[in-house]
Amino acid sequence: MYDNFYFHVGLHKTASTYLQRMVFPYWPGITYLRHRNVEYFLRLPEGKRYLVSCEGLSGATFAPLAERRRGLERLAEMFPGANVMVGFRPHGGFVASLYSQYVRYGGQATFDGFFSLTAPQDQVIWRREDLCFRDLIECMETAFGKPPFVFQMSELRSNREALLADMAAFMGTPSLPSLPQEEKAQNVSLGAWQGRLLRGVNRWAGTDHTRDGRNRPFPLLRRMKLDPTTVCHKILGRLPGGPLVPEDVRRQIDEAYRDDWDFVTGYISALSSRRR
Repeated sequence: MYDNFYFHVGLHKTASTYLQRMVFPYWPGITYLRHRNVEYFLRLPEGKRYLVSCEGLSGATFAPLAERRRGLERLAEMFPGANVMVGFRPHGGFVASLYSQYVRYGGQATFDGFFSLTAPQDQVIWRREDLCFRDLIECMETAFGKPPFVFQMSELRSNREALLADMAAFMGTPSLPSLPQEEKAQNVSLGAWQGRLLRGVNRWAGTDHTRDGRNRPFPLLRRMKLDPTTVCHKILGRLPGGPLVPEDVRRQIDEAYRDDWDFVTGYISALSSRRR
């Protein structure tokens, strides 16, 4: 049994980078594993608590729901008795952030070609049915035989002390002796005109998006930090501009998935001792 293992599986775009850099490495009473190959796992001594954080454990960035389920079920088979932690954010912001990643990974489609509440689903990149948080939570609960630790990304700003206390209770460790310091936001989404510019460059260059960021376009320019993504995101991204996906579109998506989000918040409330 691997009940001393804790897997933080993402999701993507839910402040995983912040947790991996500023929180998990400093957690008392637990060994945070940066190396995740099989050989490394085989060498671990018994009698310790281990934490692994990798959003790819819940699937590639744009993975279909069925693929995410299979991956989580395989993880449970490899580590029976292990524990899972997962973060979510409201559906509209989640899809908007995924779309920004899609363009940065070489995508050419407009947002409506990436995700749509109304268009035929064989004409979009990411389908409506693949956006179901309840299905993922229930999959984890069934596969691992116990409830996952679920949190909202927004809690890291609005209720961080209580969130980390709950996380410590879940892992059976002391909490952090002091709250982690703020750091500059990582992986900020593209702005509207920067996104349009990058999408046009991708179209001109004939690139296609990669599902998990590997083999991204312009590898030589990327090594020199002069690739179109870096220019649009890191340099031009400092210039003012509206959001890549308008707020009204995000709200429409949030409303379409209201029941799913209510399930997430209700699940957190039912299992949390401090975050109510």
